[in-house]
Amino acid sequence: QQQQQQQLGGDGGPGAFADEAAEAAFRKCKRIIDKDVPRTDRHLPFFAGDGNPNLTALSNVLLTYAVYRPDVGYVQGMNDLLAPLLMVMEGSEEEAFWCFAGLMRRVEANFSANQDSITDQLNVMKRLTQHIDPELHGFLLSGGADGFFFCYRWLLLVFKRDFSFDDIVVLWERIWANYSTDHFHLVIAMAMLILNRRKILAAAESDEVLRVVHDLSLTMDVDEVIGCAQGILWRLKSEERSPWELKKLKEQADVAPPRIGFVRQASAATVGANLSSGGGGGGGGVGGGGHGSGGSGVDVGGSASAMRFGGAGAAGPILEPFARPPPPPIGAPPVSSGGGECGGGAPMSAFAFRQLQDQYLREQQQQQQQQQQ
Repeated sequence: QQQQQQQLGGDGGPGAFADEAAEAAFRKCKRIIDKDVPRTDRHLPFFAGDGNPNLTALSNVLLTYAVYRPDVGYVQGMNDLLAPLLMVMEGSEEEAFWCFAGLMRRVEANFSANQDSITDQLNVMKRLTQHIDPELHGFLLSGGADGFFFCYRWLLLVFKRDFSFDDIVVLWERIWANYSTDHFHLVIAMAMLILNRRKILAAAESDEVLRVVHDLSLTMDVDEVIGCAQGILWRLKSEERSPWELKKLKEQADVAPPRIGFVRQASAATVGANLSSGGGGGGGGVGGGGHGSGGSGVDVGGSASAMRFGGAGAAGPILEPFARPPPPPIGAPPVSSGGGECGGGAPMSAFAFRQLQDQYLREQQQQQQQQQQ
């Protein structure tokens, strides 16, 4: 706020800016913010009611960021990304601002005028769908929806309008952890398509696909989505060979060890540590520029016609988020799910997979501690 006042020359009146272009740009941002803020999450008690000071705080942070980063300014949608941060920070403008600045370092390319970053990510979704579900890809291609623009809002707002506040905190924590990949948000988007493919296939044309995807908002179970995405990612990681366009999803930046399990109540310290560090690709572009790695795409491998996560052509329901568990520690007896797409009798549920995964990671940590001792 102090920086904003210095640049505005105190009251922001006529002549406050030495540069008329800068003044015009700021006033344009302010007009848009003044329209967007009163419409932001008013159904939540935190932002409800007339004269709510939290709305003023939301506006102040967005205006300050527009001055702090005039090259980025303000674009519609940034208010959606800031609102949960301000809630977690309990209305603290200073803490919310720096967390928001850290988040924007990850995703600012999404808001660029040329939209190159979003285009790269949509191409990832297109290639991934073609690889694991040619039927769905062919349907979208024939229906004129092969541009995957129905995923645009998911990627721009990092799914913020598609889950409740409690759920989006969980989902964002998983994405920001950069666990096993810097582009987990793209795997999440693919999981959402898989879990709702029957509804999409029932659509008649591209406009209908957009409506179906829009109507999914607030109807999906975040744990189921994350479990399905983990299955896709483990299958991807187990592939020895992948199409060159899809290898980047296997890569991970040098980040701190991820937390294990779902975080239902994020603390200000946790969110702040994640965002202020900048992180890796996260919700940013896959095309480079500090917001992700070059290239685009995902490869889940195996038989594309099977569209399952544990093997090619295995029997079992196509939509269940089953996944091959991680390999057991060296010397341990092999872990069998007893099933289906994971190789045996009954298939393993996403919940059982997460339990196995957490157990495996705990054993790894114990082994590392023993080796250090």
